Amino acid sequence: MAGKDVQRARWPLVAIVVTAVVVLIATFMVLRTMPPRVVVMATGTEGGAYSEIGKRYREILARAGVELRLRQTGGSVENVELLRDPRS
Repeated sequence: MAGKDVQRARWPLVAIVVTAVVVLIATFMVLRTMPPRVVVMATGTEGGAYSEIGKRYREILARAGVELRLRQTGGSVENVELLRDPRS
């Protein structure tokens, strides 16, 4: 009988620990799946059409709290190389 009394006395602690673990795991999963707050966009040369479009996107995304960093490139060939490079 003493064993059952000990188990009954500890169930609230076990419930709290299990709940805390579940909340921590759920928080971690949600934070991991959130979109990035900083995005880099290759825009081609300064003054080109892609550069101007990038500037407009930067203004629009800034309203949503997303920072858009514009990266000037030598043009479409370099842009394709950046897209294929997993480290870029």
